[in-house]
Amino acid sequence: MFTRSIKHYFLMDKGDFFVHFMDLTEEELKKPVDDIVPPRLEALLELALRMSTANTDPFKDDLKIDLMPHDVITQLLRVLAIETKQEKAIINADPTDVALSGLEAFSFDYIVKWPLSLIINRFAAAFALRQRMFNFVQNIQYYMMFEVMEPTWHIMENNLKTASNIDDVLCHHTSFLDNCLKDCMLTNPELLRIFSKLMSVCVMFTNCIQVR
Repeated sequence: MFTRSIKHYFLMDKGDFFVHFMDLTEEELKKPVDDIVPPRLEALLELALRMSTANTDPFKDDLKIDLMPHDVITQLLRVLAIETKQEKAIINADPTDVALSGLEAFSFDYIVKWPLSLIINRFAAAFALRQRMFNFVQNIQYYMMFEVMEPTWHIMENNLKTASNIDDVLCHHTSFLDNCLKDCMLTNPELLRIFSKLMSVCVMFTNCIQVR
């Protein structure tokens, strides 16, 4: 019964509800998002539910409205991180500089009560992905610090003990830097591009779910 309720609103299973909702909120959603009074939208949502076949749904009161800081396209671009100039400008735009209408900003939310919240959790997948990203960054950091830099540093220290002049010191130091860059995969342009892309996506995704 509960999953059917979610289907009503998020998969448009109750078409008449959406017709009533859009008719009632048309004037309100045309306004800039900063001018919209959320309690008024909630009242119109409740009225639309009462007027439609969704009125028989025992979970209808769990449906809520949320006003997002970005439109849906911007949110998708933040996740996908598509790299055209225009899309980059949209992704990096300060939400305060973009005048969203209520129609662009509104989104349906749903209150999932315990114990169903243990199973149906809109953030579970997002946080799992963020944890995987965090593990990736930690592993990269560990590899660079302890698998590459630390042993290479000890090699340089031992070599410096046998250095007899400044040229030897410079040579060992240069060798240390070159080996670190190479073993950290920072000298291969293709690997560097992929690595940079992965790190950018991690940061962008984390910022996106923090805003949400």
